[in-house]
Amino acid sequence: MANINSSSPKKNVELVCPQISSWPLIRDIGAFLVFLITLIIYSKTAQPTVSFWDCGEFISCSYLLAVPHPPGAPLFLLLGRLFSLLPLGVEIAHKINWMSSLFNALTIGMIFLILARVLNRWFGHVKNWTEVFIAIVGAGAGALLAGLGTTFWNNAVEAEVYGLAMFITAIVVYLAILWSEQHKDPRSDRFIILTAFLLYLGIGAHMTTLIMLPPLFLFYIIMDKAKRKNPVFWLTWFILFLVATEFNMFVESFMCALVIFALAAVMTNNSNGKTVFLVISAFWGIIQLILITKGTTIPGILFKEYGLSGETPSTLTAIAQLIIIAGAFFIVLTKNYIVEWRKGFITILLATIAFGMHSYTIIRSRANPYIDENDPETIEEFRDYMDRKQYGQSSLWVVMLTRKGAWSSQFGTHMRMGFWGFFRDQWSDPKQIPRKFTLNGWLFFILAYLGVAYAAYRNPKWGILLFMVTLISTIGLLVYLNFSDGTRTIHMEVRDRDYFYTPGFMFMGALMGLGFAAILSFIYRGFREIVSFLNNIGPFMFFIIAFASLIIMGLVRQDIPYFLGTAIGSFIAGILCTFIRLSKQTEQGTEINLNAIKNIVIVILGLIFLITPSISPATYWFENDRSRNYIPYDYAFNILDSVDKDGIIFTNGDNDTFPLWFLQAVPKVRTDVKIVNLSLLNTQWYIKQIKRDGVPIKLNEQQIDRLRAYRDPATGEIIRVQDLMVEHIINSTPIKTRTDSDTTEPSYYLDPPVFFAVTVAPDNKVGYDPYLVMEGLVYRVTTDKESPKVDIERMKYNLFERYQYRGLKDSTIYKDENSKKLLQNYTTGFITLAYEYRKKNDTTGVMETLEKMGEVIPFDWRANSFAGEFYSWLGMWDKVDSLFADAKPRIANRIEKDPDEARLFQMFFEIYYRSGKIQQAREAMKAGLETFPDDRQLFQAYIGFLYKIRDKEALVKNLEIWTTKHPDDKQYVDFYNQVRQGALEQMWKPRVEETLPATTDIKPKTSSPAQSDVIIR
Repeated sequence: MANINSSSPKKNVELVCPQISSWPLIRDIGAFLVFLITLIIYSKTAQPTVSFWDCGEFISCSYLLAVPHPPGAPLFLLLGRLFSLLPLGVEIAHKINWMSSLFNALTIGMIFLILARVLNRWFGHVKNWTEVFIAIVGAGAGALLAGLGTTFWNNAVEAEVYGLAMFITAIVVYLAILWSEQHKDPRSDRFIILTAFLLYLGIGAHMTTLIMLPPLFLFYIIMDKAKRKNPVFWLTWFILFLVATEFNMFVESFMCALVIFALAAVMTNNSNGKTVFLVISAFWGIIQLILITKGTTIPGILFKEYGLSGETPSTLTAIAQLIIIAGAFFIVLTKNYIVEWRKGFITILLATIAFGMHSYTIIRSRANPYIDENDPETIEEFRDYMDRKQYGQSSLWVVMLTRKGAWSSQFGTHMRMGFWGFFRDQWSDPKQIPRKFTLNGWLFFILAYLGVAYAAYRNPKWGILLFMVTLISTIGLLVYLNFSDGTRTIHMEVRDRDYFYTPGFMFMGALMGLGFAAILSFIYRGFREIVSFLNNIGPFMFFIIAFASLIIMGLVRQDIPYFLGTAIGSFIAGILCTFIRLSKQTEQGTEINLNAIKNIVIVILGLIFLITPSISPATYWFENDRSRNYIPYDYAFNILDSVDKDGIIFTNGDNDTFPLWFLQAVPKVRTDVKIVNLSLLNTQWYIKQIKRDGVPIKLNEQQIDRLRAYRDPATGEIIRVQDLMVEHIINSTPIKTRTDSDTTEPSYYLDPPVFFAVTVAPDNKVGYDPYLVMEGLVYRVTTDKESPKVDIERMKYNLFERYQYRGLKDSTIYKDENSKKLLQNYTTGFITLAYEYRKKNDTTGVMETLEKMGEVIPFDWRANSFAGEFYSWLGMWDKVDSLFADAKPRIANRIEKDPDEARLFQMFFEIYYRSGKIQQAREAMKAGLETFPDDRQLFQAYIGFLYKIRDKEALVKNLEIWTTKHPDDKQYVDFYNQVRQGALEQMWKPRVEETLPATTDIKPKTSSPAQSDVIIR
């Protein structure tokens, strides 16, 4: 590889920096500036209160020091509690949201420092202002791109654990670089020891931090020959890797390792001690060899009463401990590693101390806080908590080896998990900047790949480090997490999983900054630098791209032109680079000093590169701005406040449970209500908890422990524990009598009152639908199946007077997919109420309901189409026309259209057609087909309409257009051929009675169209 200064011109007149030593100060100022910029952006767009998904639980558990879902986040919760105490002048939730903003911004400052060190090494050490400028541009652009990717940004505005996890991830990469600069100094190993401590501490935020273990270990042994040949180092990191296994294997192995390493560190400094150690380890190893047949270990036997392997045999656990003992024995037998044993012991001890933070979970669980998931008060229960038994799994390694989705879904653009689909839209919103301008995302990939390739050319070992941490954070996580696409008997992921790729997108953004710096370096160093780069690393780089493109194309099975073109072009480029030879001849002739021109170009391009990250805020600000979003808070408040005093409400999953927990835990709203989550109701610990909290359950603990799901022999259906418990709770609720003062007739009611949230699916109501009365966002459980299905007065009071709708109608507040889905429940409520008024011929009630719906609900095709139906019933055609005129451009002008919205055009077509308004019906259908030209249901309705009104010309024309675009649609191709052969005239003779097209029943389903995610995945 060429010397880093080999391509510099012999005569180079540049503006020399007067103080070379000022680079550290410039670097630190740059890091502070990117930290400040991102912190301002994050804090300005942070959610002012609770948001959906896990955030409500994390805020509540931080404030109460409670126990969240497995495997917990004690570090985050403790820091969150500290932030909740700060006098910042905002509510508790906002403070903890700001904590995420702070750690995400600190992460970006750390990314800047990493890139600045890498870029400084590109030039040996920056020697002039041009090199300083290139380094600042590369580090600044890379850090801002890492921080302003929409996934990273989205995690920075709410109480999520990823900001803290990414901060630790960035720190350990920075420490690896610091270590590599000083690795020949024995004291530099303090960076490795600190790295192990931080990685284990990071588990207290999120398990994602552990993905750094493999690339960092590989970096250490690649960088340092002594580490490569040091068996103690290998054994130490083997033990550190065991954290990714089951709890028993991890804990017992660490117990064993602490004793073995302590003995080795103390005894092996003299021959007598060495002999004693060999005897002890040999004796221990023989015992462990025998214990393998029992699947246990000495720690497992000593602590079997706590649920370790003495109670639950595991051959792998026994083998892991034997490896540690035998490894230590043979290492001491062959060579003396006194210092290394001490370093290893300190490393494992600090990792144990860091992991010890999880004792928080047991300590707080024993205090029985308001939220106490899994109730892990004992070591055995804590083991199940850390192994995530709640999710029906004991090891993610087993899950990884059984693919739950097609590679094309996981690699491609699948709506829930497709990595490429998430990646290509990270830095520019395709609704504002079409993907063709970013080459469908390939521009981002090319920049990142150029950055890591040039980094590897300039400093191979640092380039390898950056490559490995990016690879493990992207494809490594994709393979490991193994998301389900719903095609292999496992339900599809319930939400977009892009946030799991947060570290990958962060590092890809950083590499893009290095790509910018590489371009500027090529200009700065001249053509020879490009040739040298291609000569050294070009063949490897291009051949890797070529073969990787073909492999991914085979997996993804989409964007074939991009992948195939990239593969062919890269293969050709790789062949050309193989034959590149640097010319040894020195050009003679007139020397032209191009430095001034080069510097001007570098400055202009550099400024453009520095501005490039602003594309993300310019296009994604609207989607990531949560600063005025109170939708989750109000939605939770409306559900909770719908319940009578001391009532019980069954909820479905995360989004109708966590925000309700938050309301009760933090602002103390409606603490009298008992919330029963149906998903958690499948677990014995939760049933015991809610029983203690006052939910009417007559089972004792032994009976609860015996609860199991079973198959109904009569129907063959699985009866879940939650089904049994819903019925048991309702049947255990006392029934009381009230007498009507006028009729003296008695009526019966449940006391305490019991409700279902509208988000609960019909099959989770276990046959109670006939007894349910809708009252808004809840259904009341009654004792009479003949009672009205809607309580009109209560429904109107809730929808008109009681509920909060802050920001729903405000189009400047972004509503994501989840918000829109849950807001459909408001639409259902209003439409249901209007339908009830219509059944009573209460025109005033219908009008008031429709006006209120239009006042508080944002545009929704369902609301508009049903409102149009009601107004047509009232004969208010000006209202119908106005609704359609308003809705049509809203849908037509969207860049990305929801296919379901095609139904609005069909609904208005039917409204007009049933009323004999033929021209309006035709216009509605034409507008629909212009907006959704490939919607077969619309086309079918339009063809039926044209057939009924006997418009042969329009019929033939539309059939011709459709069959040309859809030659595989055999039904309409055959029909079109018949029409051309004169079949219409035969069909229209004799004249038959015309029938109206199929209509859509406007009666809304009483079950909610929008169901919440479940907690037990």
